[in-house]
Amino acid sequence: MISPLRISGAWFPAVCALLCALAARGFELDARIYPADTVATLRFRATTEWDKKNFDTVKVGYVRDDRRFGDGKAMRYAPRRQMLKCRRENGALVVTVPLRGEHEHSFVFIAPPGKGEKEGEERYYSIYTLAPDAFKLRPFKGEFHQHSNVSDGSEPPQDSVRYAREAGLDFLAVTDHGSKIQNPVVAAAARDSGSGLVTYPGEEMHNAGAILHSVCLGAPDVMSMRKRTPELAAAVEPILAELRKELPQMHDSERRSIAEALYVARRARASGAVLIYCHPHWKPHGRYNAPPEFTRYMLTHDDFDAIEIANGQFNHDNYLTAALLYEIAAERGKRWPVVSASDCHRTKNVALLKRNYNLLFAPDCSFPEFKKGLRDHRLVAAVETMNMNKRTTHPIFFGAWRFVKLATFLERCGYWQNHDRLTAAQGSLIEKFLKGDKSVVPQIRELAAEIDRCRERLYCGDPAVVKPLEP
Repeated sequence: MISPLRISGAWFPAVCALLCALAARGFELDARIYPADTVATLRFRATTEWDKKNFDTVKVGYVRDDRRFGDGKAMRYAPRRQMLKCRRENGALVVTVPLRGEHEHSFVFIAPPGKGEKEGEERYYSIYTLAPDAFKLRPFKGEFHQHSNVSDGSEPPQDSVRYAREAGLDFLAVTDHGSKIQNPVVAAAARDSGSGLVTYPGEEMHNAGAILHSVCLGAPDVMSMRKRTPELAAAVEPILAELRKELPQMHDSERRSIAEALYVARRARASGAVLIYCHPHWKPHGRYNAPPEFTRYMLTHDDFDAIEIANGQFNHDNYLTAALLYEIAAERGKRWPVVSASDCHRTKNVALLKRNYNLLFAPDCSFPEFKKGLRDHRLVAAVETMNMNKRTTHPIFFGAWRFVKLATFLERCGYWQNHDRLTAAQGSLIEKFLKGDKSVVPQIRELAAEIDRCRERLYCGDPAVVKPLEP
């Protein structure tokens, strides 16, 4: 497999140069993502001994992931690839190829066969093309369901900033139970350290019966209502009256739990908050925390913005949620945005933070853009799984096909490995900052800037490289 991302041009920090050198395994480009429906002139640099050895004799083939060639013709069983004309300039192979549609485009470099061989050795390199609406977006990694010692977590909230960066996160919410005390502490640590980490205000929200668990992001005040006060009883009575008509077969105590949950959820969303239904199939003490009838009712109505399809504390139950969402989609045509959550209560265990996360495709990862991205299905839920030989992990993704496909490419091309090494370097410096060493702030800020530059270097819209495809 050819190298992940390699960055060339001006001199960058030594850490980034070292990472790129370690990653290099073959002919490479400066960027990985290009505009769709363009004609691109691509300069593949020779970066390895294999490249240099075969530079004068290597041939270049091409095929799209939909089994079509640059002219749009379908690939048959033979040939497997379209052979491209290429020229050699200043240590680079230069090819010009039409890049039609949103696809992964693969280039194969074919060395001449050796003595007694029928075929030469092959090496591959892939790029991706995006339509204009997606090309202007950028990838960000984040997590928004975890706890500090403000509620039932182990570490103080400011430590979440360090561990989030060690885990490779670009945005974060610490959602203690029924609390917002942690939010300004986390925001200050992220800001004052120069981390570049974007933080969202949040809480894990509950109703009086503690049956509803939901992540509430961006609300101006605490939204949990954990006591059955006379005011709450009066507020839910109109909802309860409607539920008695709608659900006559259900016991009134269960209807009341639904009514209270609906009131709390609607109150939160009316404040402008984003509401995510948490771990629908959590099963403590041999029974579901929320009765299945409760969960089905909540997920067939429109009182939430998204559903946790994966929760790191209960990953063995995640596929029950996937099955229920599939069933609801078949019955009602309801398409839920889905998210993944660590629900981490011990954030110093960075492996847990790395296991469940989300990829947001947006102009930036500010909270307003997060809200838009979630509702437009531009957020992809990720869950790490172990591969067959049990030596390495890799993620599986849930969400809209278009962005799951893009997320898969970014993982395979190595972008996140490079990104996460830079954020991990930040994490060790943030630890020093949290212990009182302010001298590390310039280094943390430079790494934050380098993370942003690496993200931008994924994309190439240079008119010298890509030109509009003529009809």
